[in-house]
Amino acid sequence: MLRGEKGIIFVAIAITAIVFLVFSIPQADAATTYYVDDDNCPGPGTGTQADPFCKIQDAINSASDGDTINVAAGTYDEYISIQKPVNLIGAGSAVTTLTYSGTDKENIVMFGNNAVPTFSQGMTFSGFKLISTSLIDDKEYINLRASGASPADPIIIKNNLFDGVNEDNGMVGIETVSGGSTSNFTIENNTFINAFRYCMWFNSAINVVIRGNTMIDARYTALAMCTSDTNQIYDVDIRCNTILNSTSWSLAADYYPGYGPWYSAMHIGSTVYNITIFCNTIADGFYHGIYIHDRGNPDLSNVHINCNDVYNNPNGSVNEVTSVTLDAENNWWGAVDGPGGSGPGSGDPVDAYFDVDPFLTAPREQSNTCIANITDPKVAVDMNGAPLEPGDVICYTAWINNTGGQDSTDNLGNEFEDPIPVHTTYNPGSLTINGAGNDDDISDGIGYDAVNDTIIWNGVIPAFGSIEISFCVTIDLDVPGGADIENQGIVYFDSDGDGINDEPGQGTDDPGTEPVGDPTVLSLGGGPSGGAASTKQVPALTQLGLLCLAGVIVFLGVINIRKKYT
Repeated sequence: MLRGEKGIIFVAIAITAIVFLVFSIPQADAATTYYVDDDNCPGPGTGTQADPFCKIQDAINSASDGDTINVAAGTYDEYISIQKPVNLIGAGSAVTTLTYSGTDKENIVMFGNNAVPTFSQGMTFSGFKLISTSLIDDKEYINLRASGASPADPIIIKNNLFDGVNEDNGMVGIETVSGGSTSNFTIENNTFINAFRYCMWFNSAINVVIRGNTMIDARYTALAMCTSDTNQIYDVDIRCNTILNSTSWSLAADYYPGYGPWYSAMHIGSTVYNITIFCNTIADGFYHGIYIHDRGNPDLSNVHINCNDVYNNPNGSVNEVTSVTLDAENNWWGAVDGPGGSGPGSGDPVDAYFDVDPFLTAPREQSNTCIANITDPKVAVDMNGAPLEPGDVICYTAWINNTGGQDSTDNLGNEFEDPIPVHTTYNPGSLTINGAGNDDDISDGIGYDAVNDTIIWNGVIPAFGSIEISFCVTIDLDVPGGADIENQGIVYFDSDGDGINDEPGQGTDDPGTEPVGDPTVLSLGGGPSGGAASTKQVPALTQLGLLCLAGVIVFLGVINIRKKYT
C-alpha cells in the first residue's frame, strides 16, 4: 500500500471518529411549541405555525411536559383540561378569550383532577380573558386541582382577566379543592371584575404566592381562604394586591369546621401558620376590611399583617380569635391619628385583638418604613499608585446600602451584577463580601461569572443594612495609552415589596463626581499604545455544521496528500 493511501485512510478514520463522538453525545430533548388559532377552524390542524390546531384541547393532548402552546387572538368556546405541565400562552387578555357555553361542566379550565397530582415541573397559564354566562352556583372559571413541582418551580397563573359579567350567579374566579393539599402555585397580576361572588377561594393553599392582583366589586368576598380541614393553608404570601369595592368582606380568615363558610373568606385550620399579608390595598368596601373568623381552635401562629393600606371599610377589621392578638403594625388605616374602634384614632375601626401600634401616618408608599431605599456608592483604587499604567491592579468597592425600613428580599435574578471593565482581567480569588473572602464559584449565586465576565451577588439587602462587595482587576498590558477604565455595577432590588426586583436596575454611583448614578472612571496616564487586542466570538456549530466541517477537512486532507504523493 502506498504511503499516500495510508495517509488518506488515517485521515478518514480520524474524521469518522470525530463525527461519531459528536453524534454520540446525549442531546437534551428540546421542548416543542404548538400553535392554536380559531381562524383555522374547523381544522383540526396539526399544531404547526402554518397549520395550527383549531382547538386548545387538541394542542394540550398532543403536547408533552414542558412544551409551550401559543394561542392566537380569538374566542375559544371549549372546556379545557390540563393534566400535565404545559405552558399555555394567550396573545393577551384583550384579544384572547376563553369561555364555555355548555352546562355539563363546572368550570372553564381544570388543572389536575380529584387526586390533585403534583406536576413534574412548573408551568405558566397567561394572557387570556375568561368569561361565561352559563356557569352558575359557585362554579369556577379555573379549578386548580394540581400542585407545582416545588416552591421554586410552581404553577403560575398570571396576566389574565376574569370577567364576572355583572350577574349575581355565584361565580368564583379561581378555586382550589377542599382537602387537596394544593401547593406550589403563584397567582399574580390578574384582574377580576364585574361581580364575582368570590374572586379567589382557596380551600387548600400551601407554599403559595398571591401577588399583584386587582379584585373589584366582589359580591361577597374578594379573597377567600376557607377550609374545614386542618393543615391545609400555610406558607402563604399575600402581597401587593388591590381589593376595592367589595360588597361584603374584602379579606377574611375563617376557621369554620362542620358547615359551609358562606360569608367567610380565609378559612384557617388549627395548624395553619406562616401567613403574610403585606403591601395590599383593601379599600372602599361595603362591610369589613380584614376579617379573622374563629369557629374552633385556630393557631394563627406567625400571621403578619403589615404595610397595607386599609381604609373606607365602615365595619373595619375584626379578629374573632380572642386568644390571639395579631401583628398588624405599620398599616395605614386612612387617618393620620391611626385606626378607630379600639384603636387610638379616627381611621378604619379595629377591635382589640389587632396589635396596630405603631401605625403609619400616611399611605405606605409615602412611608420609608414600608419600602426598601437603596444607595450604592462605588470607588476604585489604583493599588500601584499614580499614574495609572498597564499592568496596574485596580480594586473596586461597592456598598449596597438600604436606608428603608423593609428588607429587599432575595428574588428571582441577581441582586447585583458588575461587569469586569474593558481592557482589564479579573484577579481570581480577589472577591470579598462584607470583608470576608469569597470563592469565585457561582453555584451559590455569589462569585465571578467567567462566562459573562461579571461579578454577581444574590441575597437579602436588609432594612437599614449594608452589603460591601470588593474585587480587583489587572489592566491589560496592551491597553492604549490614555484609555479610560470605566466600570459600573447594577443593583436590582425590590423597592415596593411586591417580591419582584425593579427593572431596570440602579447603577452604582461614583460619589466623587456628578451626576448621581454615574460610572466609576479612571484614565491611564500613559504607557504602551500598541492597541488593544481585538477579539471575536466564534459562533457555535450545530451537529450538521460540524459534519459539514468534517467533510471539508477530509476533502482538503485528501487533496493535500494526493498532491504530495503524486
